[in-house]
Amino acid sequence: ESTMAGMAALAVAMIACFLLCAAPADAALVTGFAHAFAFPLKVEQGTITAVENASFKTTTDGMGRFEFDWPADTQMTLTVHHGGFHDTQGGTVVVPRLGMYGRLNEYTFQTPTTVVFDVLELILPAKIDKTKCQVITTVTAFNKTLADDPQGEPNATISLHPTPEGVADAFYFGIAKNNKTNPLIRGLNATSLDGGAGFFNVPPRDEPYVLRATKEGVVFSEAQVLCRAGALVNVAPPLGPRVLNATA
Repeated sequence: ESTMAGMAALAVAMIACFLLCAAPADAALVTGFAHAFAFPLKVEQGTITAVENASFKTTTDGMGRFEFDWPADTQMTLTVHHGGFHDTQGGTVVVPRLGMYGRLNEYTFQTPTTVVFDVLELILPAKIDKTKCQVITTVTAFNKTLADDPQGEPNATISLHPTPEGVADAFYFGIAKNNKTNPLIRGLNATSLDGGAGFFNVPPRDEPYVLRATKEGVVFSEAQVLCRAGALVNVAPPLGPRVLNATA
């Protein structure tokens, strides 16, 4: 009888532990880097924070690189902070159990210096509303990364879902003779070889927006954007919409 009572007590304890002492999520390796927009600069000793975890913080090294573990199968949205650069938020992802590392799977930032951001504010075709977010991305060609110039998939269009009320269609960046982004070109209805596109003054939203690119005969990945008031979001390659079919 005492044996039965002991076994019952053990069963209760095991059930309680299953319900209350759940094992933490598996850790997945995340690597990445932060580079400057428009200039060959690396964001050294920049601080990386996460929207989903206020206590998370890591620092880039002398090459602008970072690496850390993150709970697998959970959402992650990172922001890079540095005194010489404008705070820049990256894409929103669900970190896979296999992690995020390697040439086509890293988490990347392309962030403007404070001076470049101030200039862009003056020349871009929209007056920045600090209560909204600004969304930039690159529609990336097959097997291309930030290390490639050019890196964009031309003649693609991009849209934001759900479609935010009052937000203009995408603005498409041109490409300069040195294969760098040209923000001065107007009137484009699709991507150039630069691949850059932007949505200005997007209303904040608790759930991520989805970026979708389209082009006949081409299959693209989708990207997610968490829009917070005042945020500059740049979903840089390879996290933005990218070509998945090699024959494109």
